[in-house]
Amino acid sequence: MKLDRILSQNEGKRLEFKRDISSPVNILRAVVAFANTAGGMIVIGVDDRTHHVLGIHDAQKEEERLANFIAESIEPKVIPDIRVVPYRETQTIVVHIPFSQHRPHFLKRLGEEAGVFVRIGSTNRQADENLIEEMRRVVLTQSFDEIGLTEYSEEVIDRKLVERFFEDEHDFSSEHYLESLRIVRRYQGKLVPTIGGMLLFGKDKAKLFPDAWVQCGLFSGITKANLLATEEFFENLPIALEKAFDFIQRHNLRTIERGNDNVPMPKLPIMAIRELLVNAVMHADYSQKGSPIQISIFDDRVEIENPGILISGIVIEDLYQGITRTRNRVISRLFREKHYAELWGSGVHKVLEACKQNKIPGPIFEEIGMRFRSTLFLRSSPFQVLDSRDHSILQFLREDHGFTLKDIARYLHCAPSNVQQRLPGLVNRSFVHVQMRTEKDPHQRYFITKNYMQFLQHRKED
Repeated sequence: MKLDRILSQNEGKRLEFKRDISSPVNILRAVVAFANTAGGMIVIGVDDRTHHVLGIHDAQKEEERLANFIAESIEPKVIPDIRVVPYRETQTIVVHIPFSQHRPHFLKRLGEEAGVFVRIGSTNRQADENLIEEMRRVVLTQSFDEIGLTEYSEEVIDRKLVERFFEDEHDFSSEHYLESLRIVRRYQGKLVPTIGGMLLFGKDKAKLFPDAWVQCGLFSGITKANLLATEEFFENLPIALEKAFDFIQRHNLRTIERGNDNVPMPKLPIMAIRELLVNAVMHADYSQKGSPIQISIFDDRVEIENPGILISGIVIEDLYQGITRTRNRVISRLFREKHYAELWGSGVHKVLEACKQNKIPGPIFEEIGMRFRSTLFLRSSPFQVLDSRDHSILQFLREDHGFTLKDIARYLHCAPSNVQQRLPGLVNRSFVHVQMRTEKDPHQRYFITKNYMQFLQHRKED
């Protein structure tokens, strides 16, 4: 095992560093999170901030102690590969946790409701009830939108809306077609709507799923401080999708005031945005409350967010390879019937090709909290929106594994307040990540992101 290569990486969805085993509960949380999410590796004996190898005293004894902790503390049982790995004149412990087919795993002392954790970015987060239920469905190869709404009859499905969606491609005079598309399903001898059928074509969709809506916003600048226009769409998903796309097209060619001039803004990459918007609607977690799909258009980028992190077993790197898994089978199947989306994950490849044709960087995918965000930058290079001071900050942050606000100000020979004004813009562009224990943590540290390194590579290729 080449430990040097691992040490050069930042913590992420499949990697975590730990100084020692003095706080086993944190390691156990990481083991549970990795097993529930996509598998991963824990390297013990390494400072998680500097990546300096501290080593483990009596590593063989600690390895055995850790194996016992894991065996006694987690249900269903997780069987990781634990090894003592020499490094120069010391030793580390490396724990490989496989992605489990027996999830959700949980810490026994916390119980099934409070002891389930998932991996989001470089953090281990307690899973809520909806996420736990989704894990169980995925293991059983079920999806949320296939669940039948047993208290309703198939009459709540708006057949005219279904016929309009398919443009007379099918004969819906028989329930057979509705059932074959999983818009309805049989329950105790009667037909009932599925959640997917209700979201797509239900007469009472807004009443039953008030949080399944689309919010669009146009902003001046690169933050959400100055809202120019906004619209909200609560209709059934196909209608809301079309109206959201109309909003984007209406604001495709626009100008902003700079001094006495009106400066044209970059043309939006419509094909790429369409693919990402359809993807957001198909893969949103509609079991989440108070969390709509959001489209935000800024001067330099477009952000599309949907509720729900990536489904278990998938990491962001997989998306660029066309590897994906379906969260909502009913919605996805109908969208593919209408050629809204591709079957084998080629939607991301279409986005990449559209970006190439528009001479802009490819999309950035991120998990933020319990949401998934796709970002498209609108200029041929996002560095066009950075000045020399921004570049100096980014260059400095590349030199180590995290600096404080005061560190950056000291390097630039300026007041911390000047740096503080610039960092939010770099964070908004996903070039910089801030790590903090609390919102007002005076020791919060700033790190270069993988996104920034991708942009550097993109600039070299150009």
